[in-house]
Amino acid sequence: KELEGVPEETEDTEPYVIIDANTIQHFSHKEHNLRFNEGGILTKENKWCSACTQPIYPKSFYGCMECHFVLHEKCAKLLKKTRHVLHNERLSLVTSGVDDYFRCNG
Repeated sequence: KELEGVPEETEDTEPYVIIDANTIQHFSHKEHNLRFNEGGILTKENKWCSACTQPIYPKSFYGCMECHFVLHEKCAKLLKKTRHVLHNERLSLVTSGVDDYFRCNG
């Protein structure tokens, strides 16, 4: 079927909803809001990104206001769905549900 000129179906691919200038609600952690923290903040405890599992310091990050969930700013901005040139279907970024780490279903 020829699809030229037919718009693609729109999907919600945005990873978060903006609450205010420094606060978001991320799809992977809907129960609490995340606050933006500028890079270079060193804390007593080591913090690890809940998406890529790499250390947070010295990058900017979003941290949960009520628990220990944190995401690098870059990881927080990853789209929920994307396309890859070598794959016809959309790829979805989902959390495991158990340990809140991201994985791609591709």
